[in-house]
Amino acid sequence: MPIKPSALKNDSLSNTFMLNHKDIEQWPVRGLQAYLQLLPGVTLQDGLLHIRGGGASENSFWINGFNLTSTSASMGIHLIPEAIQTLTVKPGNFSVAPYAAGTNLVTTKLKSGGAKPQVAVYLQTDKFTDSGQSFLNTYTYREHIVTGLLSGTVFDKHSYFIATENHSIGDYQERFSSGFAFNNLVDMNQTNPDVNMGQPDTIDLTYPDGFTPGNSSNRWAINLFFTFDFDPLTIRITGLYDWLRYYHDDQPMLSIFNQRDFYFKQRTGFIGADINYAFNRRTRLNVKLDYYNRFVEKHDDYFGDNWRQWPDSTAVSQAGYSADFRNAWQVQYPYRLNGFYFDRNGVYEDYGKQEQSWLGGEVRFSVRLHTNHKVEAGLNARQYTLRLYSINPEIMLAKTTGGVFNGRTIRCDN
Repeated sequence: MPIKPSALKNDSLSNTFMLNHKDIEQWPVRGLQAYLQLLPGVTLQDGLLHIRGGGASENSFWINGFNLTSTSASMGIHLIPEAIQTLTVKPGNFSVAPYAAGTNLVTTKLKSGGAKPQVAVYLQTDKFTDSGQSFLNTYTYREHIVTGLLSGTVFDKHSYFIATENHSIGDYQERFSSGFAFNNLVDMNQTNPDVNMGQPDTIDLTYPDGFTPGNSSNRWAINLFFTFDFDPLTIRITGLYDWLRYYHDDQPMLSIFNQRDFYFKQRTGFIGADINYAFNRRTRLNVKLDYYNRFVEKHDDYFGDNWRQWPDSTAVSQAGYSADFRNAWQVQYPYRLNGFYFDRNGVYEDYGKQEQSWLGGEVRFSVRLHTNHKVEAGLNARQYTLRLYSINPEIMLAKTTGGVFNGRTIRCDN
């Protein structure tokens, strides 16, 4: 999409690009990453942003003066598009004050409350037909976005802005794919004893039109910005939270027989306090405190996060689920149809969870010596916590085989 000159503010001296909320409202895309891709010199590759040829690890993301760059070189939390006041990209160089690593700085400011109370609700949806059906010559991906905004001022000094969002997508892959159907396919997997004994399964294979199974998401989010003006003391509070549940299947055609799905639960929260005290017109003290936490865990449709039961055929049967097992702890061998391997029903995946959090603080003292001269001194610190845990549930098989797993003897504790 060509960018209109009126929608892009470019400072030719620093190559800084800025969008305001009116520009964002006019663009036919949604989301911080989508907005950045429309700026000159910005590309998306393998899910990561590259600005003016720089690596994704060189980007720093700031919100209301707080650094929210995650360890995966991306924005650490979801921003509601209707909550964005300005979005600025500073490639190549910037002031040392943000103590940002890398060569590109992406800064976002949230909206603040106005003099009069305002309430707004926005709704977008394509749920005019069922999945796999077409409407106006395109497929539906079962998506809806509901956003609510509330803002205003209390006692003429203290302002508030609150944005909430529910974004549900039935198929976030959004592929224009045609379905197919094959009948009476014979299983040719030679590792299956039934096939070697001349008793292979014969099955039908069908795949839906215009809809990718196993790739859906549902997000709830809230962004808020409060300003408390106790002149000469000003306190600004930034709060961000989102809860996301999503399914992801990168081989949906090969798992079409497997009715057992796995999903991720992710919750992310941030709160930051920006405290400013003006001793006089030239001297100021600024203190910032912030806390961030993100937790992601994989769940099974059958047993949630109880991964020890994922491979247990007895537990699956007692819970009333249908699955194909070849023994007490292992699912049946996959089908081999026309040279491709397809998962049987009940195939499980690895379990995993991860957490990232930090607690940060900053103190800065500044003195303005002249209209164009200012001296600042300060320090900042941040304490990180990173945790990652992953395991193959098939390890439970070792409990019944004397501690032998994949040819190795391991310790098996209850």
